Amino acid sequence: MYFLSSLALIAATVLTSLYFAFDYNPKGQEKIINWTKSIPYSEQFTSVIEKDPNKDFTILNIADLHVSDFEGPGENKKTKELLQHLIDITNPDLITLTGDQIWTDHSKNALLREIRWLESFEIPWAPVFGNHDNEGTANLVWQSTRLEDAKHCLYKRGPSNIGPLGNYVVNIEENGKIFKSLYMLNLGTDDNFTQEQIDFVEWNANGNKAKNNNVYPEGMCFFHKAINAFNKAWRNYQYDNSIAIGDVYRSFYIADSDCGNEFFEMAKSINVTDIVCGHQHGNHFTIPYEGVRLTFALKTGDNVSIYEDDENPDAYIVGATSITLFGENVNYTSNYVGKEYTLD
Repeated sequence: MYFLSSLALIAATVLTSLYFAFDYNPKGQEKIINWTKSIPYSEQFTSVIEKDPNKDFTILNIADLHVSDFEGPGENKKTKELLQHLIDITNPDLITLTGDQIWTDHSKNALLREIRWLESFEIPWAPVFGNHDNEGTANLVWQSTRLEDAKHCLYKRGPSNIGPLGNYVVNIEENGKIFKSLYMLNLGTDDNFTQEQIDFVEWNANGNKAKNNNVYPEGMCFFHKAINAFNKAWRNYQYDNSIAIGDVYRSFYIADSDCGNEFFEMAKSINVTDIVCGHQHGNHFTIPYEGVRLTFALKTGDNVSIYEDDENPDAYIVGATSITLFGENVNYTSNYVGKEYTLD
């Protein structure tokens, strides 16, 4: 027994040493793509998927998985099973991910594992980056290369000169017309939008408008952290709690008062009807504000902090938010999962 234990320790030490020896900073394929708002519109930053005109369209949003290279086989199995369960109960046409797919200094293998998981479902998927995705050895250039190589992934790294990588558009088309435009954005380490990003979204929206009988198609925005409009929506809810859609949990600070104000005004002007964020694992609500549904998506998986109520030990607020689009209507559903998916 002592010999076997010693052998196992030696093997673990060797494997760990090899991991760190080869955990170099992967480079990826650098692509310098400069953009200015004065250039003619093109769809080079847009991915297109088709909607069946005879069916509703469901988006399943995955928020804050926080997977690293050091989860064990049992934890990885639970996370994959969780994703499969959420897909089974929602039957989505598109999977969006609102950031923090990976975290910690060592996560490049975790990203490759997540890509394999998502590709195995054979459903189009579209991620944005969060504050943790770029903190490790796998930089955004390397991640962008891996994501763009994935068959079912709609990600585009976008322009190089408007802020952090990962700004692009997904157009959902139906019978040759744009049904919805999804603006997928990266707030970066500054937790706010650059003016160039604001111009970039407006440029794409105007291009969509020209294709859409000179009418802005309805738009949805997906990014990681909330903006100040969420604060204002929350204050309105405190005055009138009938305005919320579904469940409401708030246990974390929402946003700085100067975050995203110019962006929000622009978003309203181009017919954005929905903004979906993640990041704050204990905040979960959908509250309309000035014609826009503002949503904290339900945190997926239980890595890192989750919402737990000391007065209700059975409360376990994780899962995923699904968004079903039918005609001009939208339905938000919180798909909760139970403690069978805990990793403890």
